Amino acid sequence: MSAQDPVLLNADGHIHTPKNKDVTDIATEHGVAIINLPTHPTQKIQPLDVGFMASFQIYYAREIKTWLGRNPGRVVSPFIV
Repeated sequence: MSAQDPVLLNADGHIHTPKNKDVTDIATEHGVAIINLPTHPTQKIQPLDVGFMASFQIYYAREIKTWLGRNPGRVVSPFIV
């Protein structure tokens, strides 16, 4: 975690870190970007979950199963993906 290797922190609306300038400054110095999501956003993000993520999960699982079938004994790592 550094400016060269940034990280994204998703806050759930209960954490008020963006209001604390010291926290955001320290986070920025260390390559952490903070996104503060609103409280209870489920009804707003559900179309993305249904329309994109559900299909993505189905096709991803299918591809992993195919890859494992062609590469017995191997493990799917982040580098494989």
